[in-house]
Amino acid sequence: MIFLDKPILAPEPLVMDNLDSIMEQLNTWNFPIFDLVEKIGRKCGRILSQVSYRLFEDMGLFEAFKIPVREFM
Repeated sequence: MIFLDKPILAPEPLVMDNLDSIMEQLNTWNFPIFDLVEKIGRKCGRILSQVSYRLFEDMGLFEAFKIPVREFM
């Protein structure tokens, strides 16, 4: 088994561009999750990371708990 001293980081970009119009609706009951799937292009694992990032950013959790964004993503 190989142990690494450093965590494996997500590839760039951490936050995908051109999602603002959809992500602005994140806090609504009518959040268009399937529009987000189409916009991201079915990239495996990206939807959860993008939604989680936006929620943590909006709520100030990165700063409050001193969470490094690169390791989070």
